[in-house]
Amino acid sequence: MVDVRSKNRSQSHRVRRSWHSAIVLAFIVLMNCLTHGTANAQDALSEWDRLTKETVTLVNQGNLPLAEEKARETLSFSEQALPDPSLELATAHNNLGSILSFQEKYAESEKHHRAALALRRQILSADDPLITTSLENLADVFRRMAKYGDAV
Repeated sequence: MVDVRSKNRSQSHRVRRSWHSAIVLAFIVLMNCLTHGTANAQDALSEWDRLTKETVTLVNQGNLPLAEEKARETLSFSEQALPDPSLELATAHNNLGSILSFQEKYAESEKHHRAALALRRQILSADDPLITTSLENLADVFRRMAKYGDAV
C-alpha cells in the first residue's frame, strides 16, 4: 500500500522546488534586463554626448553646413535611442535650431526651437533657466523673421 501522505509530501516538495527555481530564474532574468538596460542607456548617453561635442566643434570651426549635418544626426539618434521626453532630445532640437538660425533658415529653426521648448516644458519647472533659453531663442528667430508680434 502507498502512503498517500508521503506521496503528497513528495509532490509538494517538487512543486516548491519548481517555484523556487522559477523565482530564481525570474530574478536572474530581471537583473540581466536591468543591467543590460542600464548599460544601453549609458552607451546611448555617451554616444549622444560624443555627437553633440562634434557638432559644437564644427560650429566653433565655422563649418555650419557640416555642423547642421552632425546636428541632424544627433537629433535622429536622440529620437531613436533616448526616451521621449528627455532633456537630451530637447537639446538636440535646440542645437539644430540654433545652427539653422545661424544660416538664416528661420522657418525650420523656429520648428526646432518650438520642439525644444515643448519638451523642456514637459520636463522642467516653469522657472527653469533652460525654458528661458528656449523662449529667448524662439524670440530671436521671430525677430529675425520680423514676426515681432510672436516674439512678445
